[in-house]
Amino acid sequence: MPTHQHGRTSWPQLNVAAHHVFTDFGADATDLEAAGLMTHASRVSLVGAIEPVRSVPTVRDYLDLQFRQGDGQLLDGPSSRYPDVAFLR
Repeated sequence: MPTHQHGRTSWPQLNVAAHHVFTDFGADATDLEAAGLMTHASRVSLVGAIEPVRSVPTVRDYLDLQFRQGDGQLLDGPSSRYPDVAFLR
């Protein structure tokens, strides 16, 4: 893990999510699967097994609090408000 001026960093990770959960696919992949335009395996590969009802609000809140409001506390460690987020050290 990289370090910074305050010591070791931690990386938030959304459990059972894949990288593209942070894009519009996070919200749309389930609909594409339901319409027969994407297989379940493809959806899980693209956005992970997490359902949009959990992933979209979590991603939105983390980004909003971190970047718009400048509240870096969400990146300090686990929060009971977001049980799907784990921190890797």
